[in-house]
Amino acid sequence: MKKNLLIIGIVVLAIATYFVSKSKKPEMSTTEAVTARQAKPTGTKLIDQVRDFPGLPSAKLSDQEKSSECKSALESIETLPLTTLLQDLKDGRIKLKGDCLFTSKNTVSTLNGFPEVCDARQPDGQVTTDCASKVLFYKALRIHHATINESSKGLSTEILINKLIGLLADQAFASPTGLKLMRDVGRELRERLPQSDSAAKAELIGYLADDNLPPEGKQYYEAKLDEARQQFPENWEIYEMDLIRKKSTNEKLYDDEIKKYYSQNPNSGIATYHMGCSAWNHADKVRALEFFDVAKKIAPQDKRFADTYSKATTLSPPEKVCTVQINFNPEQF
Repeated sequence: MKKNLLIIGIVVLAIATYFVSKSKKPEMSTTEAVTARQAKPTGTKLIDQVRDFPGLPSAKLSDQEKSSECKSALESIETLPLTTLLQDLKDGRIKLKGDCLFTSKNTVSTLNGFPEVCDARQPDGQVTTDCASKVLFYKALRIHHATINESSKGLSTEILINKLIGLLADQAFASPTGLKLMRDVGRELRERLPQSDSAAKAELIGYLADDNLPPEGKQYYEAKLDEARQQFPENWEIYEMDLIRKKSTNEKLYDDEIKKYYSQNPNSGIATYHMGCSAWNHADKVRALEFFDVAKKIAPQDKRFADTYSKATTLSPPEKVCTVQINFNPEQF
């Protein structure tokens, strides 16, 4: 991802914990969950629709999966809400077996340890947050792959958001085909949800991660990034996308933008952090460390700032220490 930049672009999925923490609802049986599919009340918030979204109307399993021990579990994962899946896991109604849960052993990093991690339980008997997160990612991946040949235009918004989660979990930005799919899903989400900064980021991320955009793609990305910066001036991640653009175009543009933003926001953690990144890029380790130290004190909840400071104490320019994080918060879709 933009390998020529000193700032490393990364995508962080800050999504599973939210879904898990909000999923403590009255128990719903598998039968009730299937019935509830048809009873979505009007006026329900989109985030609740996504969280309670059962999945596909019917499972789409391969012949190999249909004949495996995981057939029942896979059907449940594709067609039941997360809350029901977690309850069924807790009660032992779903059995996850690693030797048949995947048709390929090439799993993605977000699924490391899955499904074995789901054998553990919290003190109250519930499945662990780690298990719930991985079930969410796996469900999203399966929904994405089951609809991979369908036009984004014909899919529900809930499926599109699941596809986005699946694409990010699958590190789709590492391949041209994946990037194209991300752009298709992102554009459709942005069109449907014009007031959502998460939808704006979803539209932009497939362009940000592509080092080989044709001229028309670059023009589209430039225009949409300018639009998003104007619409969401307080969004850190969209601001950082703009910084990456400026740095790839002209080092001075990048430095000037950082200094301007810092002069306007001297108590901002992100402004201070990027002042440190700029100093680091100019081989001024001492000054960079000072900025990184201040940034982590301003925003101690941002692990990235502390991690960068720690790395910078042991490394020296031109080693890379700065990162750009693109988070997707379901609450903002």
